[in-house]
Amino acid sequence: TGTHNLKLNGHASGTIKNNVAFLLQPFEIRVSTENEGSVKVSFPLTLVGKIDFRNNYGLMLSPSSQQVSWAVDGRFNHYRYAFNISAGNNIDSIEALVSMSGDANLDFLNIAVSIPEISVPYFNVRTSPVVGYSLWEETGLKNFLKTTKQSFDLSLKTQYRKNKDMHSFEIPLDGVHRALH
Repeated sequence: TGTHNLKLNGHASGTIKNNVAFLLQPFEIRVSTENEGSVKVSFPLTLVGKIDFRNNYGLMLSPSSQQVSWAVDGRFNHYRYAFNISAGNNIDSIEALVSMSGDANLDFLNIAVSIPEISVPYFNVRTSPVVGYSLWEETGLKNFLKTTKQSFDLSLKTQYRKNKDMHSFEIPLDGVHRALH
C-alpha cells in the first residue's frame, strides 16, 4: 500500500490524495488506485474556479471471481460529469455495468457579447464590430435545448446467468488425430 497527500497553496489551493494498494496471495490478486482532489484555482480578473475530482481503478482476480472497475467524478464550479464502468465474472454470472451522468448550467450563453472593431495586423483589414450578440438566441440553441439547465443520465447493465446443469457434447476427433500422426 502506498499513499501520497499533497497540499497546494498559492493560485491553486487545496488537497490532492493518491492511494495505491496491491495484494498478492496464493490464488488471489488485488490492485486498486484511488485519486481524489479538491482544488480552488484563482484565474485572472478575480475569477475563481472550484475543481473536485475522483478517479479510481480496481482489479481483483481469483479462481472463483474476477472483477474490474473504473469510476470517475469531476466537477468544475456548477458543471459535473461522472461515469462508472465495471465488469465481473463469478460462478453464477457474468455482468457488465456502464453508467454516466452530468449537469451543466449554460446561463452564460444568455449574456450578450459585444466585440469592438479590430485591426488585423499585416493585412490592413478591420473587422466589423459586433454589438449585443447572444449565442443562446442567435445560434438557435434556445429552440434545440429549451433551457440553460442541462443534465443527462445513462445506465446500462447486462447480465448473463450461468446454467448450472452440465452439458457435454461428444466431438469425434479420432480421425483428425490419426491423420496428424
